[in-house]
Amino acid sequence: MSSDPEHFTSDFPHVGHEKWLELVEKTLRGKDYEQVMHKTSYDGITIDALYTRDTAKIEPQANIDKAGWDIVQPYWGTSVKEANIALLRDLEGGAGAIAIRIAAGGFPGLPMGQESLAAVFEGIYLDACSVHLLADEEFEHAGRAYLDLLDARKVDSSAAKGTLGADPIGTLASTGRLLTPLDDSVETAAKLAGDCASRYPGIAAFNVAGHIYHSAGASEAMELAASLSVGVHYLRAMEAAGMDMAEAASQIEFSLAADADMFMTIAKFRSFRRLWAKVLSACGVETSTTVVNAITAARMMSGRDPWVNILRNTTACFAAGIAGADSITVLPHDTMLGLPSRFSRRIARNLQIILQEESYLGEVADPAAGSYAVETITTELTGKAWEIFQHYEAAGGLAEKLRSGALAEELSAMWKKRKASLDAR
Repeated sequence: MSSDPEHFTSDFPHVGHEKWLELVEKTLRGKDYEQVMHKTSYDGITIDALYTRDTAKIEPQANIDKAGWDIVQPYWGTSVKEANIALLRDLEGGAGAIAIRIAAGGFPGLPMGQESLAAVFEGIYLDACSVHLLADEEFEHAGRAYLDLLDARKVDSSAAKGTLGADPIGTLASTGRLLTPLDDSVETAAKLAGDCASRYPGIAAFNVAGHIYHSAGASEAMELAASLSVGVHYLRAMEAAGMDMAEAASQIEFSLAADADMFMTIAKFRSFRRLWAKVLSACGVETSTTVVNAITAARMMSGRDPWVNILRNTTACFAAGIAGADSITVLPHDTMLGLPSRFSRRIARNLQIILQEESYLGEVADPAAGSYAVETITTELTGKAWEIFQHYEAAGGLAEKLRSGALAEELSAMWKKRKASLDAR
């Protein structure tokens, strides 16, 4: 037998797919393989229980060149003082990024303005952690207040990281509210992006919230296609505002839902990087690093039994980490019961710390690479999402489908399919 590791596997005869099937069928005891060992996703993708070298579909993966992720701790309360205490505790406890909700449209959140933000971030080094604003239609006012705070703090322009949370299309889709017509709001966001790029290039003005479509019932491919279409819309707006395309690409981050379907979540995040790299390549941008953030899915969270949410969050976080998410927000397990408790916030944070520091998930870049199952599902999901994306673009983009009501109809139809599955257990 050869001692050369490169030739180790060549010393063993190749076992074909049919031989593997024969072995599997012996364990089924007469049950039909197609019925027992296959399932179909809501996108029509066949999920097999057995993938081999003969059947795997492996394509080059894009932009997973780092290991580890930022632990994001969110805060949704209304008290500036309590927010400051909670965020300081979170950062001291291991979080590397924070997300705060700003009051908008009469809905609760922290008051905006440089003075209130200064109080929220008192004692927090804004050059040492990423800050993500969740401001819905108030993105411009909150974003500019935060940029002014960075100026007042004399934060190094290259050290500030995070997002201002501008996503007019997503805000309109999820809340039905904007301060100005959609086109005007997108134009305002594009100007804000130009300001960010010139003053604090590490801060992205746009954060495309793909997870809101997931919460509304979208399939994995629909969530990916919606995120792509919205991202392209913002690229066009920034180009119209005079920005270089590579610079414009750096002003968009994406947030996708991670749920308890582990393999599909891994495939979804890997698929999105392929898809967005394809979009940027068509725009003449070949080297841009895309920031993809993960948020554990709200629609998988139980209100009756919040403790099971810890398990679901663990699976979702594991999958997003394996898939190369740049940051992960774990919704505290009691989120459905109101404002999260101090205990649940600590559990959400420590869950990630255990996965990174005890399970070492942050030590290897793209550990799913080469897995026949993950690679095949990624490839098939990429194709399906691109098909839906082209459908959206042919209809004038996601914004037009939102205006016409077609998007709501498609999401409603997909949710009815899910509801039927839930009712049938």
